[in-house]
Amino acid sequence: MAEFFSSQMDYIFFFYGLAFILMAAACLAMKEDDRRAFPWFLLSFFGLLHGLHEWLELLSLSFIKNEIFSTVVSLVLLSSFVCLFEFARRGYRRVRGKGPGIWILAPLLLIPLFGGLGLGREGFNLFTRYGPGLSGGLWTAYVFFLIAGRNDHRRGYWLKAAGLGMGLYALAAGLVVHEMPFFPASFLNTDNVFKWSGFPLQLLRGTLAAWMAVALTSYSQLSHWENGESRSMARRSRGVFWGAILLVGILLASGWLWTDFLGGRALREIKLEARDRLRTHATHLLNRIGELEKSAATLADSPLILPALVSKSTADLDQANQVLDRYQRTLKVPACYLLNSEGLTIASSNRRGADSFIGKSYAFRPYFQNASRGTLSPYFALGVTSGERGVYLGYPVRNPQGRVIGVAVIKGGLDDVELALRRHPRTYFINPQGIIFLSGQPEKVLHNLWPLSSRVQDRLLKSQQFGNLPFRAIMSKPPQDGDLVTFKGLEYLIRSVPVGGEGWTMVNWTPTAQKWNYRLFGMLLTLSLCFLLVGGLVSVQRWLEASHRISLSESRFREIFENSPEAIFIQDPRSGRILSANPQTTQWLGFTMEELTEMKSKDFIDLQGQKGPERRFRKKDGTWVDVLITERYFPFQGQEAVLAIARDISERKQFEKMLEQISYLDGLTGIANRRRFDEVLEREWRRSLREGTPLSLIMADIDHFKIFNDTYGHQAGDDCLKAVARTIAGALNRPGDTSARYGGEEFAVVLPNTEREGAGKVAEALRTQVEALKIPHMNSPVAPEVTISLGTATCMPAPNQSPRQLIIAADRALYQAKAEGRNRVTVSAGGGI
Repeated sequence: MAEFFSSQMDYIFFFYGLAFILMAAACLAMKEDDRRAFPWFLLSFFGLLHGLHEWLELLSLSFIKNEIFSTVVSLVLLSSFVCLFEFARRGYRRVRGKGPGIWILAPLLLIPLFGGLGLGREGFNLFTRYGPGLSGGLWTAYVFFLIAGRNDHRRGYWLKAAGLGMGLYALAAGLVVHEMPFFPASFLNTDNVFKWSGFPLQLLRGTLAAWMAVALTSYSQLSHWENGESRSMARRSRGVFWGAILLVGILLASGWLWTDFLGGRALREIKLEARDRLRTHATHLLNRIGELEKSAATLADSPLILPALVSKSTADLDQANQVLDRYQRTLKVPACYLLNSEGLTIASSNRRGADSFIGKSYAFRPYFQNASRGTLSPYFALGVTSGERGVYLGYPVRNPQGRVIGVAVIKGGLDDVELALRRHPRTYFINPQGIIFLSGQPEKVLHNLWPLSSRVQDRLLKSQQFGNLPFRAIMSKPPQDGDLVTFKGLEYLIRSVPVGGEGWTMVNWTPTAQKWNYRLFGMLLTLSLCFLLVGGLVSVQRWLEASHRISLSESRFREIFENSPEAIFIQDPRSGRILSANPQTTQWLGFTMEELTEMKSKDFIDLQGQKGPERRFRKKDGTWVDVLITERYFPFQGQEAVLAIARDISERKQFEKMLEQISYLDGLTGIANRRRFDEVLEREWRRSLREGTPLSLIMADIDHFKIFNDTYGHQAGDDCLKAVARTIAGALNRPGDTSARYGGEEFAVVLPNTEREGAGKVAEALRTQVEALKIPHMNSPVAPEVTISLGTATCMPAPNQSPRQLIIAADRALYQAKAEGRNRVTVSAGGGI
């Protein structure tokens, strides 16, 4: 049971806060006479602030983790208890006619202040509960009993019940606090109570708050029933009230089950997502290793390798070096080299470099030892000579008799694998001891996930597999697959999969925020339904009260109708004929009353294409105005009619249109933004599909813009983006062509009804015009001025295609332009997609 409650603390905090919000609502619903007699508004402020505090605690528990937010939470807690204490002080003075003045708050506030100065924020919270919390709660309970003595038996009973609940709450919230290293907090704290009972104290506090909400609501309702005009109305009110209490209880219990179901479903989705992510990265790494293994085997079998090991002549070594050079260039790996039977490097592709392997012995490396025994296995390590990470694949070179006389080695780089990991920064490739070899977070490389014994550290340092750096642990203990761990205040799901043999593992930390989001949705849905239910209770109660009052007289209605500044008219819901209208309607529209009563609403209201409360009205002079209309059915002259109230919103509509236009522009460059680009591309796609015309797309990217920003600063970078955007927009001649800032330093151009050749010409014109700006870019590897690379794609849209495919094709062409040297246009082959 304790484990279950531990996993449900978010819903418990939600219920805790909701109970206090409902208590605040009960105080606000007090009769006016009661509100004048006692300061119930202060108790309602306490309920609102304390409920808000518990919901903020919920957010800090699952979502928000920072000191500023935590400080705000502490101040809200103090404010709530100050309101509670002030309610007790004022209530006591109202009952007794005497009591301490406002000055008593000063020493009371010094208690949490001194606690905060001595023990920090946790001390502030602790002494807030010991001081204002405990004293304010107990004093309020006493005041409830005092007020109960001034009421009749039934109302006094409920006030005593509320006082009992407040007293118990004061003890539970003011004495039992978070654990601190001194008595009584070291003994009487929430953690120990949970250990002793298996029941969270927060749930008890929430239950007491709910009890106080019910007691105060009952006290308030009895006040209404006393003034009722019949006993039958009182019985119906009681039935509605207790029925609502029962339904709220059922709803909260159902919401708890629903929230737990959603959280479990989210966790299953997170596990599946993590599994697929790991498989993808593991497959990528294994494919890379497989390619290098095949290449190492082919290299070892080359007829030009064996002579270098047998004759060791200069000519044979030169031939071997040439083979190693070709393999290194073809595979784009850091190095390829040849070891003799003693592990000494006799040929290498990096022989001319400062970190040449020639003459160095690697006999101690496992990849040499395994290959010498005829075993092929990848070895992940830092280079002894270069200090760079890589995977070493050694393959035995055999003489005609089958004896191993050397080892051909390929050191493969893993940059592409690590680059892929950056899409999921908390994915690590680790050795059996937890040393991180690859990571999407470069700063975590060569850290270890869990602490290592001194013996293991000495062995690793001696092997030089990971260099001479001290290993710094990220976690306190080794995680297991499927564990949920909390790191820096955030919860993660740990998933792992073996990769590469010999205990190497791909590990992924997946944030479980999605689980909390699902649970938050369940709580928000429960909250909404609770508010609807309570609102329904209030509505029914108000209806019962209103059923005993006399409706407003016709004369008063006519007074309001005639003098209203809004246009009001009454119409027959069946025929639409205007039955009556106020003077403002005739003055506004220009029709006389006689003309209006001979018309139907459709004669001056444009109903075509209009939805919701907004309409267009035609005045007598033929002008149209935008109108917000509110319609209600009501009885009129013995028949059911529609009362319509109309307000001129023409100025507001014009302002909204202006705001909509602004929202389509990029704030920095002034051209269309990504949102506008998506809409234009979708619209032109549908048009091309409908008319059977080609559609072209250009994707452009400023070359080495990060270097530009690092060289000249971000202000100069912004100016550069503006200049390039103006140039691109100014180079488009047709009205239908649209340029947009796609993101960062990337731009997009939509060219409707444009063939592939035309798109290429436009792209080349954009390139030359940007280059002609002559914006200095002295550190660019491409040119001394700012240049752009462009990719174009053209297609004839088909029903089974989407605009996304055109974007991918153009982006692929842009990538090719960058790969080929930048400052160029690449036209997508094959007509685009």
